[in-house]
Amino acid sequence: MLVSSKSEGYISIGARLIGKNQITDLKSFPGAETYDNVNFWDTQCYSYLVTDATKDFRVKIQSFAGEPNVYVNPLYPIDHHNYSMATFNSAESFWNEEMVLEPNTRLEHNATTGPYYICVYGRTSSNYKISAKNEDHQQILKAGIAEGGYIEHDQLRHYYYTDSILMDPNIVVKFDADVMIGSFRMRHKLCPMPSDMKDVQKECFFTIEEMQEEEPGEKLFNHLGDETDKPD
Repeated sequence: MLVSSKSEGYISIGARLIGKNQITDLKSFPGAETYDNVNFWDTQCYSYLVTDATKDFRVKIQSFAGEPNVYVNPLYPIDHHNYSMATFNSAESFWNEEMVLEPNTRLEHNATTGPYYICVYGRTSSNYKISAKNEDHQQILKAGIAEGGYIEHDQLRHYYYTDSILMDPNIVVKFDADVMIGSFRMRHKLCPMPSDMKDVQKECFFTIEEMQEEEPGEKLFNHLGDETDKPD
């Protein structure tokens, strides 16, 4: 196969069998992620074997063009004929282009471990990147890379950022937040560097009591993506 470009652009190329329900193992790709495309009214299906019952199972899709829908089903395969019967779908279970199935949610479906089947349906012809991970959300932030996920009511979630350049008094650290739905409070503190980064969660954190303390002029992040004054 030869591709000759007439102008700059992004393309994705793949080979697949026509007339056969083909399921691609996402773990066969580096990092369990791949770029792919799906035609209008067609499906591309994948599988992922969840092996750690104590950690989250996360599926994320990033659409570059078109409107792909995602369907996820534990234990039993789905394809072009039955994808709409899947237990989870992007319309109901995805937040910020990502679905997070925690261990207790998977337990409700008797599928803490085992194969999960994922189908991308093309509402329109679409190009996208899809990935799956059997791990908890990343707490150690990397500069310029956002971490997303669903957070329950009254749940606390800690994130950490460290860099040797922070020793420079002229450096300013900016934390951004975007809200797809709901509202939340965000606070930050500066902590001494622990001798071992594995101990950072034990030595630097906010308690529920600290989060409930009132702060003058505190603002909330709401689903419109703006900060608003905290209601009385």
